[in-house]
Amino acid sequence: MAKRCTLVCLTIFIFITGHSFGQQKADGRIKAVITEKQSKDKVPGASVLLENMADTLYKKSLLSDGEGRFTFTGLENGSYKVTITYIGFRKYSSHRILISNSIPEADLGVITLDREEAKDLREIVVNATKQVTEQQVDKTVVNVDALISNTGTTAFDVLNNAPGVVLDDGGNASLKGKDGVRVFIDGKPSYLTGRELTGYLKSVPSGTIDKIELMSNPPARYNAEGTGGIINIRTKKLKSKGFNGSVNLNYSQGVYAKTNNSASFNYRNDKVNIFGNAGYTLQNNFVNSDRDRNYSFKDVARNYTLKQHYFEKNKRQGFNYKVGADYNVSDKTTIGIVLSDNHMSPYKETGRYNSLFLRQEKTDSTIYINSNVEESSRNFTGNANFRHQFNKKGRELNVDVDYLKYRYSQQQRSESVTYQPDSAISDRYNLHSNNPFHAEIYGGKIDYVHMAGDGMSLEGGAQSIYSRRNSEGIYFNGINDATSPATQLNNKFSYNENINALYVNFSKDFNRFSLIAGLRMENTNAKGTISTVDLRKDSSFRKDYTDLFPTVSLSYKFDSSGLHVLTLAGGRRITRPGYQELNPSVFFFDKYTSYQGNPLLTPEYATNLELNYSYDGSYTVGVYYSRVKGTITQLYTQVDSAFISKPYNLELVTNAGITANVSHNLTKWWSVNLYMELVNARFRGWQENNVYLDNSRTNFRINGSTKVQLGSGWSAEVSGFYKTRMVIGQAILEPAWKMNAAVQKKVMKNKGSITVSGLDIFRSWVVDRNINIPEGHVFISNMFDTHLINIGFNYRFGKAVATRERKNSIENEQQRVDSN
Repeated sequence: MAKRCTLVCLTIFIFITGHSFGQQKADGRIKAVITEKQSKDKVPGASVLLENMADTLYKKSLLSDGEGRFTFTGLENGSYKVTITYIGFRKYSSHRILISNSIPEADLGVITLDREEAKDLREIVVNATKQVTEQQVDKTVVNVDALISNTGTTAFDVLNNAPGVVLDDGGNASLKGKDGVRVFIDGKPSYLTGRELTGYLKSVPSGTIDKIELMSNPPARYNAEGTGGIINIRTKKLKSKGFNGSVNLNYSQGVYAKTNNSASFNYRNDKVNIFGNAGYTLQNNFVNSDRDRNYSFKDVARNYTLKQHYFEKNKRQGFNYKVGADYNVSDKTTIGIVLSDNHMSPYKETGRYNSLFLRQEKTDSTIYINSNVEESSRNFTGNANFRHQFNKKGRELNVDVDYLKYRYSQQQRSESVTYQPDSAISDRYNLHSNNPFHAEIYGGKIDYVHMAGDGMSLEGGAQSIYSRRNSEGIYFNGINDATSPATQLNNKFSYNENINALYVNFSKDFNRFSLIAGLRMENTNAKGTISTVDLRKDSSFRKDYTDLFPTVSLSYKFDSSGLHVLTLAGGRRITRPGYQELNPSVFFFDKYTSYQGNPLLTPEYATNLELNYSYDGSYTVGVYYSRVKGTITQLYTQVDSAFISKPYNLELVTNAGITANVSHNLTKWWSVNLYMELVNARFRGWQENNVYLDNSRTNFRINGSTKVQLGSGWSAEVSGFYKTRMVIGQAILEPAWKMNAAVQKKVMKNKGSITVSGLDIFRSWVVDRNINIPEGHVFISNMFDTHLINIGFNYRFGKAVATRERKNSIENEQQRVDSN
């Protein structure tokens, strides 16, 4: 079966299909849209069985798409029956459906499914086995609970277990080798990038996550922000009459202790649905880092080596909640409100840094540094929404109004002492900094969907976002206990931005062909003001521009049941600079290592193309190409003895790759999930001091898992990850790998489970990178507290059924709030 996934088979299928075009084919069609009777929501993923009433051996089956639609094509004349099943709903059986020369198409209209009466959860648990990944036409869906080793972790760990996703501690996310990825939560942006995105994801327990949607080429209804695509994290939602919910408790022990806990609830009657979830995390971690810098100058007498050893211990507490309510004004009109809050406070970090200067292999001086960092942040969002379904089938209006308020503060105190080879103190230097930042974002969005019949739909919408944010860099330095303001560093930065957008999206099913095409226009007007810092002649700047972003997706089914599908997708996207990427404030790791924003950054633009072949949604192979102009990349420079990291617009970055994904049940008790990619990345462009960068490398990455059902409620799993050497800008990341193992036991009549897992069981996860700079080479090695034993308990009551999807009017802006 797996051999059908190869490119050789793909060629054979294309040949056979092309040959068959010259033959006479049946062209009857049966189609419908499936909705829920009570809420009128579309029902995606329902099982639809088609039977020929005159031929009991004739059967076809498929799943309804994301809009609840299904279509059977290529039908011969005859009488048919449709049966629909979906967990938690009563089975639907149609009347006799006739297909003839005079009636070649049967449109069943809207089919409504009625909910079953509440049943013991055991029935759902036993029958609802999910694969780890599911391939859909426009996205890959990862079912988080299908991977046992995800239990007791955080959203950060879950993302790094997803196929094709790489997320580092700096908050840099990539999908299928492409940077510039935006992370969404429940269709809404996380409004964070960089270190703040990392901190947020590490404060979200995995127990609150239902699935992850990976979209490398999102349609026009989504904001064009994110050259690498969108990662959408869907949290768990419970929706059945009465009160129901779930509880997750987890404890992890590595070098330090950790805990991740969460709870979800839902209450619903015929008119009102109230839902929510909450989570608490306590993370104790460390970073053990070795950094070697070797400098070779034209003047050999200036050559030196700097050996640094860092040990940082940090403690992070996070609390987050989401609560919302829907009210059915009528059968066709619903209003709702959603409030969410994520509070990370405090984050405390203590560091001990040793820096050894060597000249001609002899000690020149030694610096001992003690650093204390304390951070806190709060991210509050509110959404009010309105939905109305018109009397005519498939016509719907959605309106959203959104508000975001974000607060972040960071205080750092660094004290260093320099010793000569004879142990005499030659210098004392202190640096104190305070970097407050806050943002407010207001947004409104309106969408209209018009189902015109015959498999055709038209969508249109408008969106407006206004945001303002302010930050301040306050620095004091001291020499030999004399402290004074560091006026050369102090600054204030404000940035206001307005984005207005219009979009139109068209989709049409042509027998076995399906087309989705869209066009989005975005107009951006921004103004930044820099005070008390002389980075450029003017203290303010403007960025006004209008862009068009076309998208297209064309799919072809090689057979009427949609078992073999070929999809071609492409589009143009943008990544605007993150708010803190523009911020000129400096973050000091130590006196000789720092990060600084760049207010001169401009947006980057990408053209993406992708071709995929999928068999049964379980086997997928594909190729892709991405060309990014002006990509925002972290580059490193040496200024005197200081090593500075700063974002720049690099001229051109290209990515070309081959991917393969398998998610298959080999037997009733044994399943495998495997993702592989082979990617060539090339970074080209001018750096400072007229230095041209041309860095490229082909790398291979594989991650996967295998799970076995042992009987009597027991199951076990082994998962792993490996990547070869890869390139990011100036840096070369060395090969890395890790393995996890887990065992799980169902308890309490299958309503609960106990999981024991070992993460990074061979303590192999080390992140090494080599960086070449003019007249120097830097090697960095980082080790974290990833070797863990985890114990988790989960308890569920009631039934979990997906609620309706909400689209947010400020759905990409929070991504850019912070990117340290």
